[in-house]
Amino acid sequence: MKILLLIDALAHGGAETHVFTLAQTLAARGHCVSVLSDGGALEPLLRSSGITCLHPPRPFGGRAWLWLWRNACYLCRLQKRLAYDVMHAHTRRTALLLRLLGRQPFLARVVSCHARFSPRFRRLSYWGEGTVAVSEDLARHLGCAFGVERRRVTVIANGIDLRRFCPAPKRRADEPLHIVFASRLDGDCSAAAYALMAILPRIKQRYTLRLCVAGGGDQYRALCAMAHKINAAAGEPLVLMTGALTDTAPLWQQADVFVGVSRAALEAAACGACVILAGNEGFGGLLTRENFEVMAQGNFCCRGAAPLQENVLEAALIEVLDKTPTERQEIAEGVRTLIAAHCHATVMAEATERVYAQVMSQNSPRRVLIAGYAGCGNLGDDAILRALTVQLRKQWPRVSIAATVADPMLSGADFPYVEPVRRSSPWALCRAMRRADAFFLGGGCLLQNCSAHGNRSLLYYLALLYLARLWRRPVCLVANGIGPLEGRMACRAVARALRHIDRISVRNEGSRRLAISLGVSEEKVQLEPDPVLLLSPGSVRDAERMIDAYLPSEAAGHRLIGICPRPSAAEAALTAAVARLWQEEGLYPVFFAFDRERDGPLCERMMAACGTGCRMPAENEALVAAVLGHGRVAAVIAQRLHALILSHVAGRGAVAVDYSAHDGKQAAFASTVGQPVLPVGSTCEAIVLAVRGIFVRQDE
Repeated sequence: MKILLLIDALAHGGAETHVFTLAQTLAARGHCVSVLSDGGALEPLLRSSGITCLHPPRPFGGRAWLWLWRNACYLCRLQKRLAYDVMHAHTRRTALLLRLLGRQPFLARVVSCHARFSPRFRRLSYWGEGTVAVSEDLARHLGCAFGVERRRVTVIANGIDLRRFCPAPKRRADEPLHIVFASRLDGDCSAAAYALMAILPRIKQRYTLRLCVAGGGDQYRALCAMAHKINAAAGEPLVLMTGALTDTAPLWQQADVFVGVSRAALEAAACGACVILAGNEGFGGLLTRENFEVMAQGNFCCRGAAPLQENVLEAALIEVLDKTPTERQEIAEGVRTLIAAHCHATVMAEATERVYAQVMSQNSPRRVLIAGYAGCGNLGDDAILRALTVQLRKQWPRVSIAATVADPMLSGADFPYVEPVRRSSPWALCRAMRRADAFFLGGGCLLQNCSAHGNRSLLYYLALLYLARLWRRPVCLVANGIGPLEGRMACRAVARALRHIDRISVRNEGSRRLAISLGVSEEKVQLEPDPVLLLSPGSVRDAERMIDAYLPSEAAGHRLIGICPRPSAAEAALTAAVARLWQEEGLYPVFFAFDRERDGPLCERMMAACGTGCRMPAENEALVAAVLGHGRVAAVIAQRLHALILSHVAGRGAVAVDYSAHDGKQAAFASTVGQPVLPVGSTCEAIVLAVRGIFVRQDE
């Protein structure tokens, strides 16, 4: 998936660290992740992880309404250029931008809630097509204050990277005890820091310890002044003010006791510190296995707990410091076990992925129109439609599919669960386009003008793309081959059409380079394998039945070679090579006519010239793959792309014989899977040597 995470800034804070961890974990799981923000201290770390960081034209923190309009326009352009699958906002400002995006086909919008918000601006708040809350009490808050239905909200706890936040080797016993507080030092977050400094002189009389206060904010100067007075009175540096830290793991690893709330508390517990939950919203006491679940319901922020009081905090701190190092370690290990089970970064990423998938399925089009060359007597094009139908139904189980075919009366049985639309009828095409929610160009090389149909085929598909644009239907190119294109007018027309397509995926690198050269954004063009590559071959029993039914008696005891030809200048060389392989190697030729009208007569001519061979039906791609993969078949000679693909699916070695100097789709696929490719004009000797090379590789 292509995912864009939106947040105001990547400074220090719980939501910011959540986005940082989520982006890294999703990227590690194979997703293409970008982060849109005003930047901050965490951005260099994200960039070093290979994650793209983007900046809006106006800061998210701006107060002028102008920033909304400019940033919304920027986001629209970004979506048109990069075609994200998911946009996930983590603040109310960025969520409002998602709302202003308007109708965006195939885009899932998700919003996370990290804190309580005042319902004053309820009408301006947007909670997406899917909503995530980091705790159960925030999910209830969304329902009470903003009217978000509870069934729409998914609770996903903060995720901690346990590889980064892990216990360090034990310190020496004679070192002072380390107490650590960390948070934003603003007025609404620093109550525990003031309380710790107030009780520190009294606790210092009983223990040898140090207090470290990490964070920055509007209370930082006041706390620094208070720390200076404490240090001056004690005659030693009891309090250390570190300011905001980018990498907090080393600090947590040195802590014996951590005082604070939320994500920082979880990170410190993961590093082996005993955690006392205390903050502006309440006092939760020592975090243990027994109260972990209760504290998790409030995101470890003590919402609804008793107010923070200095004497209560002092008693809790003395109770923890009185314990032996072994007892403190046992408490910390118990909490870390629960963090690994419920708050691991991988657990968070997996749950977030499920939300993305759910929203994407809810946004699925109800009806899809697929255009291609299916139903015209070509096995490869028919196989593409059947495979694409399976793929779409797996992604969108409730989708209804219509497809263009040559003759709806003859094609109905070939494509079950697909409504056939006559491809030559303008009225049928207009009616199908009007009823569809999305339009797909499904596989094959459709945007090209070097086939037997020339510019007629290209104009046909360009007209369909224009019709989809006229009806304002989202358009997808699915695993297409683009080109070859001859003529400046053809290149301009295809370039103009590609600019208005919402999703573009191509099946080979050559098509990708051509699309980029025509002006399509490099990030928008995705490589996607031909749908037929996902096919499962038929059973061995069915393959044996076909072989027994069609092989003549003269083939008994001989191994077979599959021949999938097409009309080209290589006909004579290929015929001579087939005859030699039968005479010298004893390979009985079995012919498959993938295109019934064009390849059928060619197969008959080649069999007559060779004086041997048989022709098997090529009507079901799974059965053809099963025959090509049968143990009696030694190799395959293919001039059709989907013959190469089916050979690869069946695990059978194949030789690709090119038929055109302009069309490189066979060579592109063959080189990808390691099959030998022979250029146009290859001799009989070259073909025979290539087939013998397959035997050598099989023997090795």
